[in-house]
Amino acid sequence: MESYNIIVLVFGLITLLLLVMLYFINRILQYKTRIDNSFLEIRKLLDEQTSILDRMINFLKDNLEHEVSLLKKLEKTKDLIPNIKNNSEGIKDIKKAEKEILDFTKLENTYKKLVKNKDYLSIKEDILNNKDRLIYAFDGYDKGVISYNNYRGKKLIKFLSKICRIPLYESYNK
Repeated sequence: MESYNIIVLVFGLITLLLLVMLYFINRILQYKTRIDNSFLEIRKLLDEQTSILDRMINFLKDNLEHEVSLLKKLEKTKDLIPNIKNNSEGIKDIKKAEKEILDFTKLENTYKKLVKNKDYLSIKEDILNNKDRLIYAFDGYDKGVISYNNYRGKKLIKFLSKICRIPLYESYNK
């Protein structure tokens, strides 16, 4: 009879340990899901940015075809955006793309007549609106990444994350 109680106790402890581990793994996955959902919002804004890039490229071809270097940069950026992933390289690519897109708005410093061009002003407004929305989206993304990384910093959670192969994320505004 005593051996039966010991076996039940051992199985009970193992079950309790497994339930605790599942609880922590579930919490990690909840954080990961929040981060992935935030990145999906960013992905939508990046897709909008691709359509803005199309307009920018067409504008340059129609009006400033001699701006070949900027045109090539924007075409490379347009090809880069669909392949951006939610990792440190992807974050670097997004920052690079934003910088190159904002170079378009600096054209008015060189060509004063652009300030009166409705197409240019419309594209510039869309760029700035998209940039503002991206800032807001990245703020939410960063909050999720920081909470996740703080939670993941605990020894048991770090161990479980490695077992489940859940990555450590990098925030955008480092």
